[in-house]
Amino acid sequence: MVYSRQATGARIASQKFVDSVACAMEFLKKPLTCDTSRALQVVFFCFCMLGLMTLAFPIPWALAQGGTFRAPIPKPAPKPVQKAPAQQPTSEGKNPEKKVTIDYEYEMKRLNTLIRLDAKNADAVYNRACLYEQRGDLEMAEKDYTRVIQIDKQYKDAYYNRGLVYLKTKKYNEAVKDFSEVIKLDPRAADAYCNRGNANLRLGKTDLALQDYDTAIKAKPDDGDLYYNRALLHLARGAKSKAIEDFKKAADRGHPKAKEYLQKNR
Repeated sequence: MVYSRQATGARIASQKFVDSVACAMEFLKKPLTCDTSRALQVVFFCFCMLGLMTLAFPIPWALAQGGTFRAPIPKPAPKPVQKAPAQQPTSEGKNPEKKVTIDYEYEMKRLNTLIRLDAKNADAVYNRACLYEQRGDLEMAEKDYTRVIQIDKQYKDAYYNRGLVYLKTKKYNEAVKDFSEVIKLDPRAADAYCNRGNANLRLGKTDLALQDYDTAIKAKPDDGDLYYNRALLHLARGAKSKAIEDFKKAADRGHPKAKEYLQKNR
């Protein structure tokens, strides 16, 4: 995109030149007299040449008059965006083991540019939502995850991460709905079952929570978090023997809190 020159000084200079040329032409038409010498005609000729130079080189004149000149600025080319993985449950489930250092300010600017270029770039909006969530701005994260879903209703990770935001903000009914959408798109999504179970447990729907934990364990039998969560549910329901059994299974799979519980309750 080429920006137009925004220098009032240049436009004023051009008008002055036109006026001066007209005046000079009128003067040159007059016959020479004793009072009108050839030297004066030379002066007027030089004045006209100065005007031509002003038109040919408007930038210095504009700057001298206090104006500005903006050179053409090319639009940044769209860059491919690598979609970030869906965040795993935190206190509600699981966390990624490795932490990646991110330049939030740079990434936010880059993503905002991509979104300005293409408002329907679902991956860019999703990545921005992840940045908001990691920085603790859950309100903006929720809005961006919602925007992603409006762009692409099959975007499973957006439902999943928005469900996590709902868990953090104690919107448990909304969380149940989002994790249910994930399960529709991926019937073997063990983490979605686990987190929907967590939401149902917070809502006091222990039967539904138990069903979710059972289904999650069938899909992912080596996941210690799932046994640990089901053990907590058994404790809440007063089934201590079943809870101990699940704590042992979780401990066998390396779950530190399960080991801690068993050591304290020998």
